[in-house]
Formats: sequence, structure tokens, C-alpha cells
Amino acid sequence: MNHSPWKKNFAIFVNLAVFFVFYKWLAQTRNIDGDEGLYLEAARLVSQGKKLYIDFFYQQMPVLPYLYAAWMKLFGFTIFSARYLSAFLTALTGWVLLQNVYRKTQSLLMVNLVGLMFLGCGGIIAWAPVLKTHPLNMLTLTASCFAVLAWRRSSQVLWLFLAGIILGIGVNARLTLGPFLILYSVFVLWQGGPRRWLGLLALLAGMTLPSIPTLLLFLNDPALFIRYNLTYHTHVYPGVVDATRRLYTAENLLYQTQFLLLVIIAECGMLMGLKKLGSRYFSSDDGFVFISVLLFFAIHMSSAEPYTQYFVAIIPLLIFLTIPLLEYLLQRPMPLAIACLALFFVFYLRSARSYRDFEIISMLSDRPEWALKSIRTTALRAKRLLKPGEECLTWWPGYAFIAGCRSVPGMENHMRNYAVQRLVAGEITPYKLMTDETLLADLKSGKYRVIIDGVYHIDSPYYADIQAAIQENYWDVGQGVKVRAPSWFKAFALPNN
Repeated sequence: MNHSPWKKNFAIFVNLAVFFVFYKWLAQTRNIDGDEGLYLEAARLVSQGKKLYIDFFYQQMPVLPYLYAAWMKLFGFTIFSARYLSAFLTALTGWVLLQNVYRKTQSLLMVNLVGLMFLGCGGIIAWAPVLKTHPLNMLTLTASCFAVLAWRRSSQVLWLFLAGIILGIGVNARLTLGPFLILYSVFVLWQGGPRRWLGLLALLAGMTLPSIPTLLLFLNDPALFIRYNLTYHTHVYPGVVDATRRLYTAENLLYQTQFLLLVIIAECGMLMGLKKLGSRYFSSDDGFVFISVLLFFAIHMSSAEPYTQYFVAIIPLLIFLTIPLLEYLLQRPMPLAIACLALFFVFYLRSARSYRDFEIISMLSDRPEWALKSIRTTALRAKRLLKPGEECLTWWPGYAFIAGCRSVPGMENHMRNYAVQRLVAGEITPYKLMTDETLLADLKSGKYRVIIDGVYHIDSPYYADIQAAIQENYWDVGQGVKVRAPSWFKAFALPNN
């Protein structure tokens, strides 16, 4: 049933507003994820004129720090401001999804049902409000995929140019989206007809535009760029060839009832499409989305260190693939349709919490020390010990960001804590990371006036020596800062400072 543009836009806008309000609330309440510290600090450093890779360690493609730095320059350098951008990007993904649901079904009921599935997905709830690559990854994959399909329907190459721009932003934030350029190019050459080469040119031109800054970083020092974006991951995480690790990740993912339900229903939709269209299914919109899902699985199951959280980016496309089965149920007699849909949504929504809890617990973010209030209280307690703009030593850069102190060079990224345990000293220095030997010497000389030791606390083969150096040269002031600090929080300062 066709509806007036006003009704359609209003329904989708209401869903968008609900998405954003809900994710904004989550941004204000969800526990911190450890990786947020490195992204916050990277954004702050680039906003101060520091260069990725050259001035400090950063193990991913460059877009995310610059994007969040630009946002926080407008709305303030706080963790809440950064998280609001993540919430907005996730809500925008939902808007893109619903626009395409309506185009496919012409049904406001289906728009609202899919909106409920998106809103009630435990994986999205877990990662929507967090400053990581997932919100941008999810948006760029979803939007670029549907832009390619919009081109196929309209034959307007502007859609391919837009798809290229969007995918380019995604790839320059997370390199694992790179193979989608190959998929999109093959699809354009297959479905493009006489204008296929023009379409391919438009796609590549769009992809090139947001890649120019990355290309300049690469040309500045190709070896350094490759070291950070490729070599580091296989160097520090040798599990790249560990089939057991991949099986473990796949099992954990499919043990999440809600995710498994989406996969099963998407496969049912695929089988329904094959039955109806035969081999032509793979040239249909649903077929293209299904192939995109398979490619995403293949890429991320072969990544250097696969985690279940990566697969949140594919959830909007999985939800889109549930439409054929939902439409089939809606075509049944009304009492049966209502009963089946009610049963499905009760089961789907009830399984959201376990999925969400698994994602948070698997990254240890459920612990009390990672509560927003705990992190902010810790950082603000430490801030009382600091002079404006002073350098402070901390093993988790989020403390430095919130406390407003300068990170010690080589300590701007908590991934250093893993690297120093898996690499020898000669391999650590090229990554702009501080070795434990240098750190120990600095502590013995009293180089840093204030030390914050909380989450990602001191943990390395030099643990005992570092602790001894701190005990010998510093005073423990963590328990004496107005309110008794939690046992996992310690702050140290040089005597008479």
C-alpha cells in the first residue's frame, strides 16, 4: 500500500528520534569499554596538531580520530560528547535501513516492525553508544550497500559516486571493509549494461575522494603506514593462523540466541528467494545484500584477532533479509499472523539482554571499575593533583583525556600493554611505544610528578621492578584524596609536590 510522502517521512522520523534518544541515554549510562581511551586520546592529540603514526602509536586507519576530533571541537572534548556522535551514527544507520525497508515493502507496518528489531537488538544496544569503529563501520557498510542498489534501480551514476564516498570513509576508518570495493565493482560490471564502465569510474572516483588524506599519510612514510595498519596486527596477535580461535569466536557468536535467530531467518528469506527467482536471486536486491553478509563474515572470521563485537556492523543487513519471512507471516490469516509475529517478537526481544550482556562481559566492561561514574571519579580525583597541562603517567589514556593532563610519549595507547609482553625491545621502539626498560629508568629518576594507576593497571614482566621503583620514589596519595578511593585506584606523587 502506497502512503503519502508525509506519512512515510513522519513514521521514519519518529523511529529516528526514538533511536537517537535511546542511544543517547545509553551513552550516558553504559560502562566504559577499554578501547575508548585510545580513541579519545587519539582524537585529542590530532586536534592538538599531532600526526598519527608519526607522533604517536595508532594501530588502525586514520579517519576515526579526525572525525571525532572535529566533532568534539564543536561540542566539547568530553567522553559524553564523543559518545553522542556514536549514538547519532547508529541512529542514522537505522534511518537508512528504514528508508530502504519502505522502498521495498511500501508498508509503514513493516517500517515499524523493522524499527523495533533494530532498536531491540542486543548487539546494537551494546555497541551503539561506544566510541569505537563499530558505529561508523555499521553506517558506512549499510549506506554504501543500499546506495549501490539505488544505482541499479535508477541507473544514475551519482548513486555509485555516493556509494564510493561512503565506502571510502568506512575503509579509511577500518581497513577490513576494503574487499567490498571489489564486490561493488564486480556487481557494477555485471549489472551496469552499456554504462558499466562509467559506473565503475564513478564508484572509484567516490572511493578516492575520502582516501586522499590517507594516501598522503601513506606517501609520507609507506613502511610506517604498513607497519601500523598491517604488520602490527599479525606481529602482536599471531593467532592470525589459529583456526581454534576462529571456531571459538563463531561458536560464541552463534550461541547468542538473538543473533542466531537473525541468521536463521535471513537464510529462510534467501531460500524463499531462490525458490521464487532461481539463479536470478543473486542479481536481486536481497541477493546482493546476502552476498554482502557472506563477504563480511569471511573477512572478519579471517582477521588477525576476531571478536564477536565486529559482527554488529552486519546486523542492519541481516535485519533487512528478514523481510521476506515477515511479509509471508503478514499474508497469513490475521489471527495466525498476529500470533506468529507476537511469538517471534517476544522471543527476539527477550533474547536481547543476554546478547547485550555477553558483548559487554566478554570485554570485561561489566566490572565496577569500568562504570562511567568510577572512571570519571578516578580521573577527577587525579586532576586535583595535577597542574594545568601537566604531563602524567597512566597505563590507560582515558584517564589522561578526562583529567586533562598530557600523556607521556609512548604511553598514549593502552595497546602498548600487550605489545611490550609479546615483542622484544628492538621491535617495540619502531611503533613509537615506550619500553619497560625506559619506563623503569624514568620512574627511578622521578621523571613524572603524578602517576595514575587504575584500570589497565601496571602489568608486565617488569611489574615487580616498576612497583618497587614507585614505592621507593613516590607517595601513595590515592587513598587520601577527599573520599576514600576504590581499592583498584591508586595515585602517586613525588614527595613535597
